[in-house]
Amino acid sequence: MAFIARLRSLSGGKPVGFKLAIGHPWEWFAIVKAMLESGERPDFIVVDGAKGEPARRRWSLSIVWGTVNRSRHAGA
Repeated sequence: MAFIARLRSLSGGKPVGFKLAIGHPWEWFAIVKAMLESGERPDFIVVDGAKGEPARRRWSLSIVWGTVNRSRHAGA
């Protein structure tokens, strides 16, 4: 949380936050504990709990759209 305080002072008081990719509940609780112990809180937190969804989405869309995997057809 000291980094949040430093960013806030360097930015002249602009809102400061971070993105947190949540995989397990204890990760969120660790952040909350750090905020409570330090007394420093971000202005915003973006929580990403999709567990890698964008990578899977590209694969699934390639199936739906019928995109060809060129590495398989390189010798054809």
